Amino acid sequence: MTEAQLRAFCTVMQVGSVSAAAQTLFLSQPAVTKRLQALEAMLGVTLFDHIGRKLVPTPAALKLLPEARRWLSEFSALKHELKTPELTLQGTITLGTSHHFGLHHLAPVLVAWQQQHAEVELDVRFVDSEEAHLAVHSGLLPMAFMTLPGEAEQRREPDCSYLELVADPLYFVAARDHVLSKRQIDLQLLSETKALLPDMHTYTTRLVLEAFAGERIRLSLSNSGNTLESIRALVGAGLGWSVLPQILIDDSLVKLDLEQDPKLSRSLGIMRHTQRTLSLLDQSFYEFVTQYFRQMPAVANH
Repeated sequence: MTEAQLRAFCTVMQVGSVSAAAQTLFLSQPAVTKRLQALEAMLGVTLFDHIGRKLVPTPAALKLLPEARRWLSEFSALKHELKTPELTLQGTITLGTSHHFGLHHLAPVLVAWQQQHAEVELDVRFVDSEEAHLAVHSGLLPMAFMTLPGEAEQRREPDCSYLELVADPLYFVAARDHVLSKRQIDLQLLSETKALLPDMHTYTTRLVLEAFAGERIRLSLSNSGNTLESIRALVGAGLGWSVLPQILIDDSLVKLDLEQDPKLSRSLGIMRHTQRTLSLLDQSFYEFVTQYFRQMPAVANH
């Protein structure tokens, strides 16, 4: 049973004939007749008797009429409600974030949002960037904050939208008393020294491996499974070198004097699926976050 069928039925009941109903609905008479026949077939009843040239409603039609009018009225109100923005934002926002983005970039944004929308609940799920990517792509999450994949990979997924929020340069680092910190080095020497990097499937480590591969140097790694925050502590203890963003480089570390530095950089940002319609609440949060980062000053690289 469709809105069009019920509207045709109610109009015929109001004006008394199929021809007059067709004029009212700006349809052809066969189109109105077809809708009435489909409604009768679905309900399993006869709605009109043809007596001479007159169309006479049956008892079933008289019983259906008030219910049909009520249904059409409620459906019209529902359509209006769905199209009309709510006066206040309420509900729960579910989002994914990588550990690094969530800890170092997203937290102040969430605080600012909650100060304006205390009635909105935030369901923040910490996942790896790669897991966040899959969750958004499969529709499990409406949006996620993460290390964005490279441009080539983004082009292979036209149904997904990627927006950079933070440009995140990476630096080769070691402990202050590490042997590498005392002289100029190159990628070949780094490849012969223990590296402390995240798992090989992560965007960050793949970026490092591509830099070495570009110089035809093989970098051997064992999957550590550690976050960048954990790796910083291990590097600070002198257990090897790594590649870290500026925000994680503390006094225990130094940037290495690297000959022909490949100048690595990540894009941190937000991903969403363009075929998924965001709720009013999700859309408001998305716009709030993007505006927040537009107003932030660039992080100094020193």
